[in-house]
Amino acid sequence: MKKIWINKNFTFLCVSALFDGAATQFSIFLFPLIAIYLYNTNVMQTSLITFVTFIPNLFLANHAGIFVDRHRKKKILLICNIISTILIFLLILLIMLNVKNIILFYFAILLSNTVRVFYTLTYGAYIPVLVQ
Repeated sequence: MKKIWINKNFTFLCVSALFDGAATQFSIFLFPLIAIYLYNTNVMQTSLITFVTFIPNLFLANHAGIFVDRHRKKKILLICNIISTILIFLLILLIMLNVKNIILFYFAILLSNTVRVFYTLTYGAYIPVLVQ
């Protein structure tokens, strides 16, 4: 069991998956709740969050897959984690500063899920590289 954790790439992938899992759960569950609590959104505005969540999957997945196949996967995973972390901290900062701009909130969700599309595709493509 200790041999697995000695492999630097495997450890990197596990830590990366941990951060992505936390960001995914945060966005799926808490973004609508934050919108309802802070912005007093109605049903239409809250359902727009779900729509904005899936826009990158619909329009970017094919192009992101091509990009991932042509570039270094480890670097893409690292950049996606850094951007995702920065976006989460910016959202927390906006909440703490009491900035109530729903358009900015939607834009942050869109960026976060765009990064997630790249991360998810890269993660799936990186596992075979890791096994070799």
